[in-house]
Amino acid sequence: MNILFITSKFLPEYSGPALRIFNTYNRLNKIIKINLKVFCQSEEDNSYKNYNYKNIKVKRFKRIRFRNNIFLNKILYNIEFFKLLFFLCYDLNKNKYDIVHIAGSSSLTTAGLYASRIKKIPLFFVML
Repeated sequence: MNILFITSKFLPEYSGPALRIFNTYNRLNKIIKINLKVFCQSEEDNSYKNYNYKNIKVKRFKRIRFRNNIFLNKILYNIEFFKLLFFLCYDLNKNKYDIVHIAGSSSLTTAGLYASRIKKIPLFFVML
């Protein structure tokens, strides 16, 4: 089973929900074969990065923000959202996922919600 997990934060950056979901997928992987891929953003390490965390492929996306400028942040959020939406639609076309699992609240998770609906892939959403 191929699962795309989209979250606002993922390990090794500490996040209680990410740790619980990681442990849940490890337990499920002992019962059925799960191929998990993670897309996330980060508060501590705000950069683009591809890495493996305990045999799970993780792709981290950078958030773009201006300090003390609410107007520019709103514009950048929308630009970032559409950029991520196009990327996710492309990735969902390229890779065949059985489920899209989304947890958290960020421009990436919002884009993931829309992309899974556009591509008609079953969605499991958890608001944290």
